[in-house]
Amino acid sequence: MEPEERWGKVERFLKSAELVLEDGDFDTCASRCYYAIFHAMIWCFEEKEIKEIEKWKVHHVLLQAKFKEYFTYREKIFKQEVYAVIVDMYAYRVKGDYEIEAISRKRAGRILRRTKELLRILKGALKK
Repeated sequence: MEPEERWGKVERFLKSAELVLEDGDFDTCASRCYYAIFHAMIWCFEEKEIKEIEKWKVHHVLLQAKFKEYFTYREKIFKQEVYAVIVDMYAYRVKGDYEIEAISRKRAGRILRRTKELLRILKGALKK
C-alpha cells in the first residue's frame, strides 16, 4: 500500500470513530481511534521507506515497540509522550473490545480528541 492510500485508511477509521461516538457506541469509538493510530504508525514507517514494516505490522505490541525504538530513540522525531499516548490508546481499544460497556461518553470524547491531536503530530512531522 502506498503511504497516501494508508493515510486514507487512517482518515476512514477516524471518520468511523466520529460517527459511532455520535451514535453512542463509545467502545467502538475507542477501537476505531486506536486503529486510526495503528495505521498512522504503519504510515510513518512507509513514509520513511522502512521495508521491515512488512514483518511486524500485524503485531500490535511489536509495532508499538519498533515505533518507539525507531522514531523516539533512534531518529528522535517524536518525544516519549507520543509513544505514551499510543500505549494508552491501545489499552482503551482492548478495554472497549473485550469488556462490556467499558468506555464512557466523556472518555470516548477525550480519546477522539487525543487521537486527532496525535495524528496531527505524526503527519506534521513526517509529511514529505
